[in-house]
Amino acid sequence: DTFSLGVCNGCQLMALLGWVGPGDVPAGPAGAVALERNLSGRFESRFVTVRVEPGPALMLRGMEGARLGVWVAHGEG
Repeated sequence: DTFSLGVCNGCQLMALLGWVGPGDVPAGPAGAVALERNLSGRFESRFVTVRVEPGPALMLRGMEGARLGVWVAHGEG
């Protein structure tokens, strides 16, 4: 019951441990979170819009329904 933030390799580790994604769905390629290489095989960077959904995250409390622009950049998926 603690706050954890995984960025880049930290997020990869948290996904492999099953710490991110729905609790009732197994981690890994068959589950809600899959870590795969990009189809292009190259580094990719894009600006995307995400919507904050209702949930237990303390950091996002009061932001439900907000749309945020974020950069995503990755070479490994």
